Amino acid sequence: MGESHVWIGSTKIAHELLNQRAANYSSRPPVPAVPGSDTLPHYLPLMAHGEAWNRHRRFATTVLGASYNAHFHGYLDLEVHRFMTKLFESPKSYYILIDDFTGRLSATMNYGSPSSSASHVLNANLFIPQISPCGPITNRLPFLIHLPEWLNPSKRLVRERREFEHNLWSSLLVNFKRDYDAGVPLPPSHARLYFDRKRAPIADKDEPAGVAFGFNPDDQEFAYAIGMLTTVAIFTVGGLLNGFFLSMVAHPEWQARARAEIDAVLGDRTVATKADFANMPILRAVLKETLRWRPAVPLGVPRLVEKDDMYEGRVIKKGTIAHVVELALARDPVLYPDPETFNPARWLEASYPTYREPLTKYPTLQGHHQFGFGKRICPGVAYTEVTAMVACAGLLRSFELRMKKGEDGKEVMPDVWKLTSNLIGGPLEFEFDLVAREGTGERLGLGVC
Repeated sequence: MGESHVWIGSTKIAHELLNQRAANYSSRPPVPAVPGSDTLPHYLPLMAHGEAWNRHRRFATTVLGASYNAHFHGYLDLEVHRFMTKLFESPKSYYILIDDFTGRLSATMNYGSPSSSASHVLNANLFIPQISPCGPITNRLPFLIHLPEWLNPSKRLVRERREFEHNLWSSLLVNFKRDYDAGVPLPPSHARLYFDRKRAPIADKDEPAGVAFGFNPDDQEFAYAIGMLTTVAIFTVGGLLNGFFLSMVAHPEWQARARAEIDAVLGDRTVATKADFANMPILRAVLKETLRWRPAVPLGVPRLVEKDDMYEGRVIKKGTIAHVVELALARDPVLYPDPETFNPARWLEASYPTYREPLTKYPTLQGHHQFGFGKRICPGVAYTEVTAMVACAGLLRSFELRMKKGEDGKEVMPDVWKLTSNLIGGPLEFEFDLVAREGTGERLGLGVC
């Protein structure tokens, strides 16, 4: 229908185009159902390559790096403990509780409080389908954007969500700035870092007082930058956690191996720290294999080619939409022998092509193709890895994940291909038994169990 598309299913080709020729493959095509997705300074993952994207990416990279170095200000430990407690109290609600955990942590990291987390989760659950190919019909038939809302009701739903989002992010900004200017003691957060930098700019950044990261002085661009950062973290971490629950139920032998490692490292503790990770190569391998086996973003996020190019005799014209299909990359039989099999050993044993040393560092999610290539590598890789490691270590320390048993008493394997059709999210909710281990109640401060 007048568009050119290229699908990339090889890590070699993806590296040669998106890394070595990054300047030409770092933009985004518009999302038809969300006008301005690529041109307005609103949504970092969807912005076209340009100055606005540079500003938002610099902000995200800076604040996430600062939080990582500050050990997430202790928020991660608190929220993982709360997550385990909620699972203990309501194990069948695990799917909702994942959103609750990721939403609370993200809201606290960005605004210093989890009070707005439910609103961010709601917005994220509406936003992701609207930017997905399977979402509004306008994403499949772009010309329908020209129809009035009464003929194309999906336009109204998108508009209403964007109005809700704008009001949420703007009101959070106004309230935070009011308290900041009034001298109210505020806990560490990305919002506070931003306003601290406005008050005392970094000299070598050549920014005048009242400006930070190049955002406009009225802070509206910042409101979207931090709001989007809050939103995208919910599903970036949540998709991996949903995959982990599925992989552990479907592969109890690896669950047992990872748990034995965690028990040995944590002792009487429930919550792991970054310092523990060097001694948890099996858990790191299980997480990385989960992301390969059931990618949270199976089709990747499309790129827009910015000028004519050629690859091995094939012409790739300017304006072509390039799709790096993660599900195909993750099933390269040369890089991943027997790719359909869930096998964390491929990251732990020297006989596999993906093995790297030392095991105190590798495997790691850093550099994993699921997080992108070139200039569009996700700035939240470290945040995702640490959050997932701490949460999953706490999960296996506190619980056993078991298959449901049918009426005949036999275990029932979950449908391992029951995945969301959205752009990001991973496995959908499924039935299993989450059983608290002996002593979990005591370790969580809930009394004898």
